Amino acid sequence: MVPIPRSQDNRLDRDSAGNVLQVRSISSERFVRCLGRVSETVLQELLAVLITCIDYDL
Repeated sequence: MVPIPRSQDNRLDRDSAGNVLQVRSISSERFVRCLGRVSETVLQELLAVLITCIDYDL
């Protein structure tokens, strides 16, 4: 789990967390509108945890 603190950019109602064990693929057509944005820092943390979980070699 990667902590995602509430901010004006991500528009979360409260502090949250990203669970990379629940990642799945979906069609980009299902994204109708942007509700918020994840910071580059949080995105990099999520990617690092995902790479570790799937044992991917860079």
